[in-house]
Amino acid sequence: MSPSSTPVPAPPAPAVRAPEAAAVVVSAPLAPAAQVAAPQQVPAPQQVPAPRAAAPAAPRNVEGAAEVSAYFWQVNQIQPGQVAADPNAFATELLQSAMNGNTEGLDNLIKQAEQTRRAMQALQPPPPCRAYHVEALALTTEGVQMIRDLKQAIQTNNQDLLTRVSSRGQSLQARSQRLSAQELEIKQRYGIR
Repeated sequence: MSPSSTPVPAPPAPAVRAPEAAAVVVSAPLAPAAQVAAPQQVPAPQQVPAPRAAAPAAPRNVEGAAEVSAYFWQVNQIQPGQVAADPNAFATELLQSAMNGNTEGLDNLIKQAEQTRRAMQALQPPPPCRAYHVEALALTTEGVQMIRDLKQAIQTNNQDLLTRVSSRGQSLQARSQRLSAQELEIKQRYGIR
């Protein structure tokens, strides 16, 4: 059976991608370190696995549709699940904990984003997805660095770095939204749901 005739399982529900999660973390309000109380323990982020969908309706008979569908299915398999029911509450709790000296949550977020980046690097996108893939890798890489910078800024109480991280987070969030729109456009072009 050729790769283009193999049924491709439907991608799971959209997941929060590392850059989006990082942008949410940065968009939470930051309290000055001097106002922070004793360290608290905050549980590590819990991943909620995305529900698995049944096999998709066959993509339109467009050359390359099966490969594009398979690529996005793979991308969705390696993206982390939703971090929390309320991402803003999670981000606030994560930042408050870090400012109290407990950076375990940030460390876990960095580890998760690095795993996502490595898995994305291992994918071979089909030609119609190459530009998307390059931008997804760039966003993931920049998201990892932004979370590292956030951790450093909190640990050193560097307000200038916090401001730059916040600005970078907003930029990454806007780029992530454009990437999602690009994904949707590619899927529509190939009749993929």
